[in-house]
Amino acid sequence: MRRQRGLSIVSILVVLFVGILLVKGAITLVPMYWDNKLIGTILDGVTKDREYRADMRPKDFKRLLETRLQDNNIKASLDELKIRKGDQGFTLDWTYEARDTYLGNIDMVVRFQVQKDFTQ
Repeated sequence: MRRQRGLSIVSILVVLFVGILLVKGAITLVPMYWDNKLIGTILDGVTKDREYRADMRPKDFKRLLETRLQDNNIKASLDELKIRKGDQGFTLDWTYEARDTYLGNIDMVVRFQVQKDFTQ
């Protein structure tokens, strides 16, 4: 009597389904992390902006950051943005969530925390 070797059709479909779910997850998550990397680049380059001043008010800096995010087509909420004014500049502390649809009504949510020191 011969033994069966290899995967059955059901096993192949299960492996294919799991693979598709993993690829879909990667397609959903990679843009979120890319936007976070871009936010870091924006924050690093904001000091080179001609509108930036070390003595600017937190409200003005928030407006400048919002403009830079819109220019780069990044949709991140600035509601949790905290700017602490110091003697020689300010410190930014920002926790935000990126959310995207995974499948149907299942969402993927990633929480990012950005801290940047703008003191001289």
